[in-house]
Amino acid sequence: MLKNQARVDAYDSLAQVNLSPNSLLRSLLKIVAVVVLSHVVVHLASAAFDIASTPLAGFFRFFDMGAEANFPTYISALSLLFASLLCLLIARQDSLISRSRRRGWMGLAIGLFLMSFDEAAMIHDGVVGVFLEQAFGTGEGVFRYTWYIPYIPLMFVLALVYIPFFRRLPARYSSLFVLSGVVYFGGALGLEMLESYGTSAGGFFLYGRNMTGLLRLCEESLEMLGIVILIYSLARYLADAGHVLEVRFPVD
Repeated sequence: MLKNQARVDAYDSLAQVNLSPNSLLRSLLKIVAVVVLSHVVVHLASAAFDIASTPLAGFFRFFDMGAEANFPTYISALSLLFASLLCLLIARQDSLISRSRRRGWMGLAIGLFLMSFDEAAMIHDGVVGVFLEQAFGTGEGVFRYTWYIPYIPLMFVLALVYIPFFRRLPARYSSLFVLSGVVYFGGALGLEMLESYGTSAGGFFLYGRNMTGLLRLCEESLEMLGIVILIYSLARYLADAGHVLEVRFPVD
């Protein structure tokens, strides 16, 4: 009896926040807006008095969406990890999906986890890109940045493998998943290739004096928005199946 009462008291001492798909979407969009605004502010400051050459250069790099291992990278890595956890939750709901589809969700969970790890550890450009450039030299044109050369065929193979999986989902979900992929990879690969081409051609862009900062802003923003759409679609999938996402934390 005392044990059960302790459980009740412990439960009552927890504050509970329900994460509805719409509230989650609004919160994520606000976070993306903060990241984008921070990037714009530091670039405007750099254009005004060359902040990158002052003792405040650390702030420029911390908020620059074109840099790595900083605030935007942290947000992107956490978002991918959260999406991975949502896929894992879906895969573990026996009443929600069939066994044949569970493997597909587990595959997505693993893939998103690896993408989160890649984003945080800079594997795609810090390891793969460096290895390819050292082994084969710098590329030309849209393939100047060589890291995505092995990623493109991998992406197409995975897309072909998952076509049957998405076709079995209701259209309202599969369309959102496809949209999230198009937005994310449109930024991660499409605009990256455009930047690669411009750099190889001698550079025709950058923030202020050219448009590199602007292009990277669009690139990273699309990546973040793609993840936001994916998280929203996963949260909607769970909510429509009668599952509630909630966060509990102790209160005094």
